[in-house]
Amino acid sequence: MKFAAFKASNASSEILVGIVADDEQSIQALGFSPAQATSGVAAVVQAQAAGQMLPPLGKQYALSSVKLMAPFPRPARNILCVGKNYFDHAKEFAQSGFDSSAKPGDDIPADPIFLRRYPRA
Repeated sequence: MKFAAFKASNASSEILVGIVADDEQSIQALGFSPAQATSGVAAVVQAQAAGQMLPPLGKQYALSSVKLMAPFPRPARNILCVGKNYFDHAKEFAQSGFDSSAKPGDDIPADPIFLRRYPRA
């Protein structure tokens, strides 16, 4: 099951949270309050962590007609990322010219590369 935060149109300022259909052609809004929905998909995580049922499903939208938003618009903590996390990405990045650590023939690092992203207030 895929969850997403979205706006129903470019003109809308209201953030909604919904479930993306398996065929990825539509998204159905969940009945979160506007205050809950401003936290994006975190509203789903918080509800489930508290043992609550998800709110009832609401209106369905064509995925092509909505504006997708960041799933977690304001992370509460630093985000830990893994760089070069699969073979094709490491090879592609090494050949991009942006990877100063890449050496010819040594596209895949021996040890994982971790980096942090910091939320901005």
